[in-house]
Amino acid sequence: MTLFNQLHSPALFRRSPFKNTHFCHGLLDGAAVTVDFKRSKATVLYVFAPTCQWCKKHAAAIGALAAGVGQRYPVLGLSLAKQGTPEFLASHSVTFPVYTEIPKEVVQAYRLGDTPHTLVISREGRVLASWSGAYIGSLQKTIEGYFGVKL
Repeated sequence: MTLFNQLHSPALFRRSPFKNTHFCHGLLDGAAVTVDFKRSKATVLYVFAPTCQWCKKHAAAIGALAAGVGQRYPVLGLSLAKQGTPEFLASHSVTFPVYTEIPKEVVQAYRLGDTPHTLVISREGRVLASWSGAYIGSLQKTIEGYFGVKL
């Protein structure tokens, strides 16, 4: 079973307050949203926490990645904590959509927790690539090579 199927199976969300198509809540209005991986060949998910010092130092690099790949890959942010996220977004000029209140089942299925964390999700919901850490040193070169961008 792919991660997409796991995340969209009714059994997974029976214990969750969200319907099986809801991935997480929107930041501003609290409305449940659906993340549609099928809208492009792949989606970049950037996972962060507003209190994470590496995430704060890394904000310019993820902004550069989003600007460099935005035409080819939608970039979505997932904040692991709602508290402090509006201030984080305002102070770092984040230009891509960011969501909070991610169900625990989703966090576990995608093994989210280390921040910053970048994933590339296929149209079918499979994890194509996954990197934990800030884009420095060899990881920066790996990211640049994968996406064909300069950070």
